[in-house]
Amino acid sequence: MGVKANTFSIDAVRAGVSRIAMIAAVGEVEGAGTLALDESLLDTFGSPVAKITMKWTERDREGFAAQARSLQDVAEAMGATRQSDIPPVPSRKEDHHPYGPPPWRTSPDDGVCDPNLKVFGLDNLHLASSSVFPHMSAYTPTLTIAALALRLAAHLSGEGS
Repeated sequence: MGVKANTFSIDAVRAGVSRIAMIAAVGEVEGAGTLALDESLLDTFGSPVAKITMKWTERDREGFAAQARSLQDVAEAMGATRQSDIPPVPSRKEDHHPYGPPPWRTSPDDGVCDPNLKVFGLDNLHLASSSVFPHMSAYTPTLTIAALALRLAAHLSGEGS
């Protein structure tokens, strides 16, 4: 029995891609990032768009450079015929997931929100995003953000601890 056109097949994927290796670097978060509204860039409703600025530390730069070197070594060991270029430091917002500018803490002197994600000093603002993570991970934060949102919903509804 043959595979229909436009049908996903793991065998077709395996035939097209024999081996894949992925290397990821984990960056530091020093709290040096900023979150502001960019008045020069408006969304479709005419509101300013959020602008995130992160400053890479020297350790971040060393980690990204080591990542690029490691990828070359892995590609050679695998006998790769193609390799993606990796810039020494991510330069586009799509190249990384910003974390940590307003991490959760137990006091406003150390962070922006409490362990229940409530922003210190405001009664009606909670954060459920990767911004509250104390450190970056090497992989996408989607499931952890979803878990945070569910945890926050339980807390706000009175069903959480």
